[in-house]
Amino acid sequence: AEGLETAPSPPTSAITFPANNTVLPSLATLSGTAADTDGVLQVEVSIQRMADGKYWNGSVYQAGQAFVLASGSNTWSLSSPSSIHSGTGTFTIVSRAKDNANTFQNSFVLAQSSITVTRRLGR
Repeated sequence: AEGLETAPSPPTSAITFPANNTVLPSLATLSGTAADTDGVLQVEVSIQRMADGKYWNGSVYQAGQAFVLASGSNTWSLSSPSSIHSGTGTFTIVSRAKDNANTFQNSFVLAQSSITVTRRLGR
């Protein structure tokens, strides 16, 4: 009908490195892609340490979900400081895009925008 606007479709994102269910010696760099019809404004990344359920906030692990701003938009990356690498174990990593209409991604696809990786030394 005339005068009605359709709601903007939310953006999507994908983690391209590391791959889901991989074992790595480091989580030094995460990267991926994002897309949206309104253009991608930013991508945020959540890193949850499964051993205690805490989230990386850019400085320390905290209770409650936290997202860290990645560099770039349609192609993004997040370089994590060495302090995130204290200890080994399994992590759940989620990417979340935000478009130029200020709409956040609202669905997460396993092995695309939500992955699990294991950090193990000496590999």
